[in-house]
Amino acid sequence: MRIPEFALRRPVTVLMVTIAVLVLGIVSLPRIKLDFLPQMDLPFVGVHVPVRNGIPSQVEKDIARPIEEVMATIGGLQNLESYSDASGTFVQMMFQLDQSIDVVRMDVQEKMEQVRPLLPSDVEDYFIFTFNSSDIPIMVGRISATGRDLAEEYDLLERRVINPLSRIEGVGQVMVDGVGPKSITIYLILDKILEHSVDVDRLFQVLLANNTDASLGKAHMGGQRISVRTLGQFRSIDDIRNMQVTDAGITVADVADVVYSEPAPDYYRRLNTEPAVAFEIRKASGANIVDVSRQVHEALEEIGRDPALEGVDVVLFFDQAQQITSSLRELLKSGFLGSIFAVGVLFLFLRRLSATLIVAIAIPFSVIATLIFIYLTNRTLNMLTMMGLMLAVGMLVDNAIVVLESIFRRRERGESSVDSARHGAMEVAMAVTASTVTSVIVFAPIILTGGSRMSFFLSEVGVTISVTLVLSLAVCLTLVPLLSARTKVTSSKQEHAFLQRFRNGYIKVLRWTAVDHPVRTGLLFVPATILLTVLAIKISGFGSSDMDEEGVKQDNLYVRLDFSDNTNIYGVVEYVDEIEGSLMAAKDSLGIESVYTFYTDNFAAFGLFFADPESWGNQDIKELRQYLRDNLPPIAGAEYRFGDDRGGGRGARSISVTLFGEDSETIEEISREVVRRFSLIEGMEDVRSEVQEGADEVRVALDREQASRYNIQANTLAQILNLTFRGVSLGHFQGETREVDFGIVLEPSDRRNIENMEQIPITYRNGRPVLLGQVSNFSIGKGPQRIFRQSQKSALNVRSSYEGEDDSGI
Repeated sequence: MRIPEFALRRPVTVLMVTIAVLVLGIVSLPRIKLDFLPQMDLPFVGVHVPVRNGIPSQVEKDIARPIEEVMATIGGLQNLESYSDASGTFVQMMFQLDQSIDVVRMDVQEKMEQVRPLLPSDVEDYFIFTFNSSDIPIMVGRISATGRDLAEEYDLLERRVINPLSRIEGVGQVMVDGVGPKSITIYLILDKILEHSVDVDRLFQVLLANNTDASLGKAHMGGQRISVRTLGQFRSIDDIRNMQVTDAGITVADVADVVYSEPAPDYYRRLNTEPAVAFEIRKASGANIVDVSRQVHEALEEIGRDPALEGVDVVLFFDQAQQITSSLRELLKSGFLGSIFAVGVLFLFLRRLSATLIVAIAIPFSVIATLIFIYLTNRTLNMLTMMGLMLAVGMLVDNAIVVLESIFRRRERGESSVDSARHGAMEVAMAVTASTVTSVIVFAPIILTGGSRMSFFLSEVGVTISVTLVLSLAVCLTLVPLLSARTKVTSSKQEHAFLQRFRNGYIKVLRWTAVDHPVRTGLLFVPATILLTVLAIKISGFGSSDMDEEGVKQDNLYVRLDFSDNTNIYGVVEYVDEIEGSLMAAKDSLGIESVYTFYTDNFAAFGLFFADPESWGNQDIKELRQYLRDNLPPIAGAEYRFGDDRGGGRGARSISVTLFGEDSETIEEISREVVRRFSLIEGMEDVRSEVQEGADEVRVALDREQASRYNIQANTLAQILNLTFRGVSLGHFQGETREVDFGIVLEPSDRRNIENMEQIPITYRNGRPVLLGQVSNFSIGKGPQRIFRQSQKSALNVRSSYEGEDDSGI
């Protein structure tokens, strides 16, 4: 191999190439985008079909199953799951990694158009979306205000917060949850409907028919071809109120309240007991997260000085840029220390500063040159590429040591500096090349074949290590012989006493074991090595981490409160007030900076954010969980649980078992037995199944004998209940600045008990109303809050948390 000879004959060329590489690498570094993980288009497609106030079991039957049937025919589908609840159905599909996500999305769109005629008529739209790693929000936070409810001030937040943040270069989307634009709702008043004998279905049809603009095509007039359309939509709220809905001249205002306001939320948020709204910020494709985050922070500081937002606080719960920079900083620190230790060990054995520096030059040069590769291939500097660089540090000097040792040996034989450099490097060139190729070839199957998400991430590490090793090979075959030929590097005539004792001791060990007693070596050293490895793992605490599944450091404790009975949001808020008071009273003593609360029907959750997250180890968190179990106010019919369903939020280790089958009742019965057995295991906490998390539901069954007397069909009954209790959309209303939603529903106070439901008029006979209670039977049963299906089979999860010390036997 003639590369060393070329380097010795063309030293200026090698030197200029080296300088050029160093300059390009340094210039490339600030231009490389920082990211937490490499960009990846997951072979994932999701379909969301929203419904309004649905019944989970009915949503699953009418929407989820038909969609599953048609999606199962798409080629390359690996996993099919669906989740159905009162808000709609979410179907998620995972395909083979090598499939084009654009082609798959088109297939899903085609299948949805095929199945759409089979879906219920009240399904207005569906949404198809894919997922890229860049879709993860770069910032998540809450906005609260002292003495004011921001849920009623959407226009203010839009003008003063959302729009300024959206205009930042690199910001792709700003999402706000818990506050929405104003809408128009017609709240029907049951007593007035009965008083004026108003047919609810006819009222709906009249409103729908009178809120329509229509295009009539083109017409030739005056020698011109112009468009013609009718203007039938309501132009003001008074138009709606004055609309006659009966032949007797009864108007909408006579039987309903027409309200233009923010929609009533189904859930509420608080931050330190004050009402709050949530926000998420996503970056635009190709934007640098760290740069975008810095600009967002500057914008938030400016927003905080806005007089119109006096008293408004913005609290960030998650900042991806901060996670990235802190993680990369730790990796960089580890790599720097590793490099120093490597150079120190080299000096310990080489005993010559000049020789150590020649070998050590392979580390910074190879790393800097790798940065050029990362920049030119449009990769990002992320956790995996940094990990690859750090893992390669210890391997970079191997080839240089072999080459330098060969040059030393030649020089000890009396060869000149140039000849020893040439012959010594060429002598081992093939050997070090083969060694590097064998190290690189290990990653070839992962890099070239792929096939899974894990192999994609591992290939990032493998590519980085491989490129760095190849560059270190180039260093040891060019710079090492060139520098050694131009320095007075000599081997010490007198070996250092320490090295001499080390050599003699090593020879004695070899004679006592491997050389003369190979069996003794196997019986003694192999078990000893295994024992030392196990002890090292135990002592170092390997496997215990306060990182979540994505490797993001957790700085909060998540506490949830699940109710066994059907407690509505008005009952939940009373318990929330009591628990918040307890947490706020102990806030300073527990080192809590913020208390975030989320609550809705039958559920409440509390996020405790620490003032100094670094000071909370796993054992401290375990003790805090126990303290909260003992000191939080007891709630009858409710149970505290710690951590989310995935084990995040600094809860105990999460354990989940999923049961599958065709018969839902059998699965429910098995789940109860699983819960019982889990509860017997020492250290198991918060054991529950989705059956226990079900909610009460009112079941209205048509009395067919009575209904036939009034010629009432089941679909008529369902339609009236849909209008009054569930609510339906009447399209859109053109507001002052935008189109607003327009809907109709029964007034909230008339929807709070079965007695009012019984009084709903279904139709009229001889001027007298036929009430729902006359043609129906009512009962209360237990229904699931959410239905999970996988591979077109019913599925049910049993979850628990483990608080024990050793989970190896679980």
